[in-house]
Amino acid sequence: MVLDAIEGGRQKHIWRTIVDGDFEFIISNVMQIHEGDGAWKRVFGASGEMADIVAGRLGLLLPTQKLLEVVEASDGIHAKGPFTQKNGAQGMTREAADRHAAMHPDYGYEGVSGEGKSIVLHNHLWTDPKRVMIYGTGPWSLQGLYMGHFYREFWDYSQGLGPFLHPNCWYKGERMDIRNVMMDSKLASLVSFYGRLRGWHHPAAAEAYKLHMKAELPVLVQELGSEPIPMEFIQAAKYTPIGNRVRDIKWLVLHTAEVAESETSAENLAAWASRGVGMDVSWHYAIDNDSIVHCVKDNDRAWCAGRTGNDHGLHVELAGYARQGPEEWDDDFSRSMLALASRLVRDKCEEHSLPMKFVDAAGLRAGEKGITDHDEITKAFGESTHRDVGKSFPWGSFLEAVRGG
Repeated sequence: MVLDAIEGGRQKHIWRTIVDGDFEFIISNVMQIHEGDGAWKRVFGASGEMADIVAGRLGLLLPTQKLLEVVEASDGIHAKGPFTQKNGAQGMTREAADRHAAMHPDYGYEGVSGEGKSIVLHNHLWTDPKRVMIYGTGPWSLQGLYMGHFYREFWDYSQGLGPFLHPNCWYKGERMDIRNVMMDSKLASLVSFYGRLRGWHHPAAAEAYKLHMKAELPVLVQELGSEPIPMEFIQAAKYTPIGNRVRDIKWLVLHTAEVAESETSAENLAAWASRGVGMDVSWHYAIDNDSIVHCVKDNDRAWCAGRTGNDHGLHVELAGYARQGPEEWDDDFSRSMLALASRLVRDKCEEHSLPMKFVDAAGLRAGEKGITDHDEITKAFGESTHRDVGKSFPWGSFLEAVRGG
């Protein structure tokens, strides 16, 4: 049932970016699947084997004890570890659970670690690959590290399918692959209490994946591509901070900034938005032919496309005008700008689990996720009047570039 849902695209996660000093990582909640009855249901009672198969299929990873504790500590559940409480001991009060649920209403009581426990990566797994390591927090108990269950057997009801880690992470502002962090003796302390990990999957994962998926477990399940795009952050003055809540990002929205093309267009747009003078407007990213400026953090709400578009959009402003014709979108400036924009859009679609497809007004109204523009937002919801990026925008070649074509 779970694998059928994944193959049919009927699964979803709620993602959070967690900051721990100089280190940032992305982690989901328990996976949810849609069974066709109109409801999304969290998945519990899966095996460790199933968790690895799902992680491999989706290009994700299982968390470590330390990363779960970083998340839980950020939510005020308990202090950072290593946590050595005996198995089965009660470690989380109902008051702490209430506090967590209030801070993260989209998660409810499932927290980041599921309703109770989660499978984690740990070097002890290599001493007994038939077992699975569990650890986690639920609303009434805190499970210490426990290796009593078998890898291919049913977990009990309190163990969720997830959380999962996204491969992308950042250390001192530099994007990295978290698998490399796990395996690096100097960096492993960012993710592990117990030193460098011996692998980023359970030692039996490759065999299990081949058995069930009839394919080899991908060694690199997500190509990171070229080096991260350098960009400056200049905070816009007019925006809505979200705080500890997780914004439901559904769309990557393109706009034309309605400014002349120049090598400083992105910087000029960001400087103007930072002053907060004139219109109440902002965006997440501004792009010209040689630079990208980050103006509003992804989880905060920019002001540029009406209530619904602002609530669920990640907004990118391109130097130029919606009235541009095909020739103007194909000049040297626009080609360079769109090359930069396609890289950013690809990175952001990967980071926020957005399909790399165009979504029109009907799809937006139906809740489809993907890439769109201000014109489709206007047609879908009628909450703004703008019609950019214009009829001549080269959607075909742009989306091909986003997908790596």
